[in-house]
Amino acid sequence: MTLSWATAWAGSGPERLPVTFFYSPDCRLCTEAQTTVRAAGTRHATRVAVEWVDLSNPATGEHSAARFFRMLDEYGIRETPQLACFVGGTCLRGSDDIIRNLDATIVAELERPGAPTLPPPAAPGERLRFAAISLAALADGMNPCAFATMVLFVSMMTAARRSRGAILSGGLSFLTAVFLTYMAIGLASFGALRNIQHHRFLADVIFLGAFCACMTGALLSIADAIRIHRTGSSDGILLAIPQRLRDIIRKRLRRGIHTSTLIAGTFGAGVAVSLLESACTGMVYIPVLVQLAQDTAAPGRGLALVAWYNLVFIMPLAGVLGVTYAGVSNAALAGFSRRHA
Repeated sequence: MTLSWATAWAGSGPERLPVTFFYSPDCRLCTEAQTTVRAAGTRHATRVAVEWVDLSNPATGEHSAARFFRMLDEYGIRETPQLACFVGGTCLRGSDDIIRNLDATIVAELERPGAPTLPPPAAPGERLRFAAISLAALADGMNPCAFATMVLFVSMMTAARRSRGAILSGGLSFLTAVFLTYMAIGLASFGALRNIQHHRFLADVIFLGAFCACMTGALLSIADAIRIHRTGSSDGILLAIPQRLRDIIRKRLRRGIHTSTLIAGTFGAGVAVSLLESACTGMVYIPVLVQLAQDTAAPGRGLALVAWYNLVFIMPLAGVLGVTYAGVSNAALAGFSRRHA
C-alpha cells in the first residue's frame, strides 16, 4: 500500500498530498462524486495534487485498469468498487464514501505526522487576502463602537486625575483584555465554523448570511459617513451602540478606573466592554472568520490570521492611548469623546 502513494507523493512535490481519483465520465452514479472531488481539489488547491484517471478512455483504459487493480491490492481492498479515490494512505470506495468522507480524509492526511506542515509561498491571491483582512481589521478598530469607547476610556482616566504612568499601565491592561477577549471569541467561532464545513448546506447558508451581513454593514457605514460629512455630527448614525448599552459601558469603565487595583479593574472593564460591544464589531469580524474557516487545507494559517486580525484591530486603540500619554489635553479628548461615543 505504501509504495504507490509514496511514489505519487514524491512526484507531486514536497508540499502536496496525492489524490488519485479513478472514475468513468459516463457513469451517472459518479456525477456527484466527481463534483465532490473537483470541489475538494479547489478547496485544498495549495496542498493537494489531484490526478483524474478515466477508466473508460480507450487509449489508456487497459493501463489505467491495471493500475487501478494494482493499487486496490496494495491498499488491501478485495472487492472492486465502481470508482475509488486514493488519498495519501487511505482509499475511499464508491460514490457515497467519497461524497461523505473525502474532505475530512484530506484534512486528516494533511495533519498526519510526516505530512508537509508548511504551505507553499503565498500566491498573489493569498497576498491580496492578507491585505484585505488587514484593512478590515484596521477599519474595525476605527469603527465608532470600539474607537469611541477607547477615547472615552482615556478621557475618563484623565478626568479622574490619574498620572501619566497610571494611564499607560491601565490603558495597556485594558488593551490586553480587549485583545484576549476578541481572540477568544475568534478562536471559538473559528473552531465552530470549521466543524460545520462538512455540512455543506449549513456551511453555504452561514457563508451567504455572513456575506449579506458584511454588505449590509458596508452600506450602513457608507450611509453613516455621508450623514457625518453633511451634518458634522455623529448624532443619529445607524451603526451606533444603543444608549442603554452605552450607559452600561460607561458604568463598567468608571468602576474599573476608580478601583483600588487599577490593573485588575481596567482588565475586567476591558473584558466586559469587549463582550458588550461584540455585537457591533462582529459586523466585520464574523464575515472574516467565516472566510478563514473555509481554508480547511491549512487551519494553522487561519488561526495565525485570526491573531493578526486582532493585533491590527487594537492598533488604532493603542494610538489613542499613545497620543494621550504624549500629552493630548483632557479637553480635546473629552470633546472628541462627546462627538463619537
